[in-house]
Amino acid sequence: KGLAACIADLCVTPKECLAGLGEYGQYCPVSLNARGELFDCSVHATLDYTAEYKRKYYRMSTADDLNRFLSTPEMYCGEGAKRALPPKEQLPRRRTAADVKAMFPKQMEQIGRA
Repeated sequence: KGLAACIADLCVTPKECLAGLGEYGQYCPVSLNARGELFDCSVHATLDYTAEYKRKYYRMSTADDLNRFLSTPEMYCGEGAKRALPPKEQLPRRRTAADVKAMFPKQMEQIGRA
């Protein structure tokens, strides 16, 4: 029937989920299509807000977004989606503290009087 199902507490490993992600990758299709917001779901350590639909995995930002996706997945992915994920080079990049330090080679100094 083309129904979506939550995969929380099933035998799907994070590695399997990553390998089978749909067109939105780690981004929430509900956040993007309903609110125009990019939400990077890689911050979630668990697969609690992840659904399977048409043999692909989709990650959601919240339990509410998961419920919205489960009820009408065709609105949020494939041809029914209003918005597609931007090209990879236009997506925000998560940086570590070391990445940020490397961007500023000279140590910042406080200048002032005591």
